[in-house]
Amino acid sequence: METQLALGTLFRRRGEMDRAIRLHQDLVGRPSSTGEQREAASFALAEDYLSAGLFDRAEDLFVQLRTSRVHGVEALRRLLRICEVTTDWERAVDLCAELNRAAPGGISSGQLAHYYCELAEEARGKKVPEVASQLLEQAEVCESGKVRTALIRADLDMDAGRSAEAISALIHLGTAQPAVLGEILPRLLALVSKDRARVIGALRQLART
Repeated sequence: METQLALGTLFRRRGEMDRAIRLHQDLVGRPSSTGEQREAASFALAEDYLSAGLFDRAEDLFVQLRTSRVHGVEALRRLLRICEVTTDWERAVDLCAELNRAAPGGISSGQLAHYYCELAEEARGKKVPEVASQLLEQAEVCESGKVRTALIRADLDMDAGRSAEAISALIHLGTAQPAVLGEILPRLLALVSKDRARVIGALRQLART
């Protein structure tokens, strides 16, 4: 069994996905396999599906394996990866909680804050700024001072016509984090028609940093 699992993994790494899938399917269905061996083959088969971009099939198997003593934590990590690829951020947040229960500290605070920012962007796109603000508060709880959180808050101010607040926030961020001026300058320039004098003042202030 171990030799054939290794052979299937070799096929996957060489890009021979059909051969890898067939081999691992045979191992999963082998009557003589023990429960532990069947789990190992199922995990390998799910990895094949994931590598081949067959996310639905991979997800089904990883969901079955999420309570496995041996493969449960890695199955949850793969499910999280599928959420990232398919931009299912709400489920990603739920999986973070489950993964941290299974393996405390398995998810960084920055990673969870990123998911909340993605959800905030979605809420902003749907024109529900109140929800976006609440999600940004969640992101701040996970990781305070996150640059992306500040940028999205500035975007919400711009959307609501609060130019002065947006400009002030962008000045503060640009002064503290000059490396993100590439994100800040286009936002300031977009506000020229709203508040030209304040934008020019902001650019002069940032130029001195």
